[in-house]
Amino acid sequence: MNEKKLLQAFGGINEKYILEADENRPRKINKRMIAILIAAALVLVCAVGAGAFYFGEGEVINGMKWRFYGFDSNSDTIALDGITSHEGRVTKNGFDELDVTFSGAVCDNDELYAILTFRKKDGSAFTQPEGFVWTAGLTEISYSGAARSLGKVKEIDPVSRASVGEDGSLSVSIPGTAVWQIDELDRDYIFGLVGLYCVPEDYWRTESGDFSKVYQLGFDAVVRYESDDRSGYKELEEKYFSEMERISAECFSGEAACEVRKSSLNADIPSVEFEYGGQPAKLEVSPIKITVSGSGDAVTADNVDKTIMVYYKDGSAELLHNGNYMFGGGLWYITYSGSRPIDAAKIDRIMFGNTEIHSDKLR
Repeated sequence: MNEKKLLQAFGGINEKYILEADENRPRKINKRMIAILIAAALVLVCAVGAGAFYFGEGEVINGMKWRFYGFDSNSDTIALDGITSHEGRVTKNGFDELDVTFSGAVCDNDELYAILTFRKKDGSAFTQPEGFVWTAGLTEISYSGAARSLGKVKEIDPVSRASVGEDGSLSVSIPGTAVWQIDELDRDYIFGLVGLYCVPEDYWRTESGDFSKVYQLGFDAVVRYESDDRSGYKELEEKYFSEMERISAECFSGEAACEVRKSSLNADIPSVEFEYGGQPAKLEVSPIKITVSGSGDAVTADNVDKTIMVYYKDGSAELLHNGNYMFGGGLWYITYSGSRPIDAAKIDRIMFGNTEIHSDKLR
């Protein structure tokens, strides 16, 4: 377990040490969330082959666009191929009006997402009015054959995790956080979602008034479900879904789930150890993000570098901005992302503050 994973395990860290990125950056909400248990009936369906999808314009990148700040659709996205598995299958589709397929699962040994793609049975296209985003009502990840207590990594997430494709389909990424928690379990993953809603893009923000109350209602529902006393949970849940429907430009009720083979989710993430702030640090380069982590108290949220400059072998460069970060307990980590997937093989050097890291140091 590395420094970042140890830090994530410290459930008692004071809130002042747990910081989130600028609201305009893509971010992962670091709250313990829980949703409805999706009954994933293991109906035999054909596994999807890796050759069936193309990353430049395909369903995987379409479902992952939200993960890149100001996604550049002209960028080479082949780097995602190295951390994407197609060894999965749909196990449930409870949407009467929609067909669903498993598009792939993206994992960089830290973050994990399964992408489901929906198409309307009547052949019409999904649309997304200006100022609205598509999102699932609730999402869940659990583990095939494991007790429910092993599957309590859930979230309601206000960040847009779905995109409309050029063919009118809708690709939705279902998150699975804290992958390290089950590294030792030989279990396949079950990802599920409940409901699809096209909601105002700022509905989760406090200043959005009435809309933010809807998000809070959903949050209250999952907190109640997670508590020892679940009384009143169903009422909160039903009210939440009703309110989501009210604020949506378009919505669909139903449940969908897929199973992903755990053994197919091992990524080779290059890294380098160096010294930062006079103390040991580590930099990891995944297609999703660059992560810098370390130990000691010399590095804080106030003095850590908020950007990283990546210089590529073709002469281009990109400034990456900070995403999630956490400090406390003598450990810290901070992530950086840009407008496209990061291809470590094409990097010449990385500038992290005054520290220059050449690609030949990445192992």
